[in-house]
Amino acid sequence: MTEWRFATALAACVIVFGVSTSSAQDGWRTVVLGSNPDVTISLPLVVVDLHRGGVERPDVLMAFSLSAIGEGDLFCQVNRVTFPAGFNQASVATTFANAPDKLCNKAGPTISGANPLGSKSFTQNDLAATRCFTSYTDSAKESPGVVHSQMTIVADSHIYTLVCVASHEDQDAAETSWFLFWEDTDEEMHRSFFVGR
Repeated sequence: MTEWRFATALAACVIVFGVSTSSAQDGWRTVVLGSNPDVTISLPLVVVDLHRGGVERPDVLMAFSLSAIGEGDLFCQVNRVTFPAGFNQASVATTFANAPDKLCNKAGPTISGANPLGSKSFTQNDLAATRCFTSYTDSAKESPGVVHSQMTIVADSHIYTLVCVASHEDQDAAETSWFLFWEDTDEEMHRSFFVGR
């Protein structure tokens, strides 16, 4: 995807859910997530404001949504949760590493056509991490075609998850827009997602 195409589409976009912009700009900026300066991510400069969970949802470190004409919508959120009872860093990391694709499994009465697009386990800043991608149709959504991307980092006492969901008029359109338009944005956010040790 060319920078020109990305900038042109975003120049015409409608920004919702606490994010607004007056014009498209090239480039990225690094933001601190929550109160910990060791948890950061790079975001497109067109994202000039972020929704944060606050007191009601302290697990939500940031969320934003973008819409681009002809490309559908992209919603991204970073969550931080403590380990489940009976788990520690090593056991959570092992569980995730053994089945990273399971983190993107989608099921339910309105879900159909699940199509796994890939998964892997790796390390990020010497911490266990996973990524997975899947597409599906959700008949309960206004734009039922979905591509779901998820990255999880297992830190000393918390699990950090970056989820991005691209929505379009149908599943084929969602996959096309993902691979031709949104994937580069998602890839850069995943590459930059940093959790200190």
